[in-house]
Amino acid sequence: MPLDGSKLGEAALPYVENLAIMARSEVVLFQAVAPLDDIMLVAGQQEGMGSYASNVCCVAAGYVEGLRDGLAAKGILVRTEVHEGHPAESIVDFANREGIDLIAMSTHGRSGIRRWVFGSIADKVLHAADIPVLLIRASGGANE
Repeated sequence: MPLDGSKLGEAALPYVENLAIMARSEVVLFQAVAPLDDIMLVAGQQEGMGSYASNVCCVAAGYVEGLRDGLAAKGILVRTEVHEGHPAESIVDFANREGIDLIAMSTHGRSGIRRWVFGSIADKVLHAADIPVLLIRASGGANE
């Protein structure tokens, strides 16, 4: 299950939890962090960026591990993964490489210009994946 660190991104968790319990399957909580080159480009500097990128990965790992603990407490087998890369590509590549059966993720409900500017990771995953993709619309929609 791809996550972006937001509450909206977690909207699919209850569905994933129910599916995992019913199917007695493993859940992989996955987060992609921006490539170091992208972080340096946005920041406009290289000095100190290695420690910054390392910190970003640690925060991401702590986030997915916290979610893992909640699911594991319910008897669900859970694994966490944090990878550096562009989100949609990283999600699809990981799913293909690991033989994942289903990608379940939230959509943020962006439309119009916001979707054009920010793109839709869910849309990119949906069109690139060779496996089923379960999309859950987050209740907060475009306002959050």
